[in-house]
Amino acid sequence: MVDRDVVSWTAVIDGYLEDGTMEEGFALFLVLMRLKIRPSDFTFTGVLNACADHVAEDLGEQVHSNMTRIRFDPLSFAASALVHMYSKCETIQNAKRAFKWMPRPDLVSWTSLIVAKCSKWSTK
Repeated sequence: MVDRDVVSWTAVIDGYLEDGTMEEGFALFLVLMRLKIRPSDFTFTGVLNACADHVAEDLGEQVHSNMTRIRFDPLSFAASALVHMYSKCETIQNAKRAFKWMPRPDLVSWTSLIVAKCSKWSTK
């Protein structure tokens, strides 16, 4: 493609992530960021969900840092994916911080936080 926009980048990144070739998907996401192409809700959500599925908290923290740096909308569904990622990685404090950052947490973020807290209690 001559003109690559965020939609085409997101499609390829998601393709890698869904195909199980995580390293390629994550590497492509980092290229997108280096090129200063602003990720969409879909881009962030796909990468954060892959981080959650593979307990890749380090990369998830990098994504969170990028979201903060570009002043990403806390009302977006990607903000819920952030809470979900931290919850799945069992970093409850970070999940709570991300949750508090949201002006109006949605059902996904509430559920992610509740499940994370319940699973933490059940392991004690």
